[in-house]
Amino acid sequence: VTNTLTLVCCTDDEVLQLRNDQFTRHTAAGKTSETVADADATERLVAEVFGLPHLPVRAALLARDRFVASPSR
Repeated sequence: VTNTLTLVCCTDDEVLQLRNDQFTRHTAAGKTSETVADADATERLVAEVFGLPHLPVRAALLARDRFVASPSR
């Protein structure tokens, strides 16, 4: 159980990292980072950049938000 949505993809040319609303790309040319605006943008990023169009991103975000808001944690 975690309160952070994290995806990492490593290839020969780059490392992609999504941690909550921060997307970072590491390449030989350097590092770029951007803030992902909302759940729709997160779903698009995961589908298009990570190549995981069927990953239940919205459900994961909702579960994370419920966990973080839970008073029993």
